[in-house]
Amino acid sequence: NMGQLGDGTNTDSSVLVACKDSSNNPMTDVIQAAAAKSNGWFSFALRKDGSVWACGESSSGQLGPIGQSDPNKFYPVALPYAY
Repeated sequence: NMGQLGDGTNTDSSVLVACKDSSNNPMTDVIQAAAAKSNGWFSFALRKDGSVWACGESSSGQLGPIGQSDPNKFYPVALPYAY
């Protein structure tokens, strides 16, 4: 676990865990989640309000500025939008 579980720890788990946001609050409004392994371990969560949050390893900056924050919690991701 490189923080991609988003539960505030680096502890491995074989069962579902409750995710926490950057303020250490439970993320109870996640409607979809995805995990990825591509130059790091990380996860994404889509929340009911349409915002995307990410957590996990970001050693190459692949998650943007959150890589310099706590990788064990979810942080909002700024997404570009089309005109």
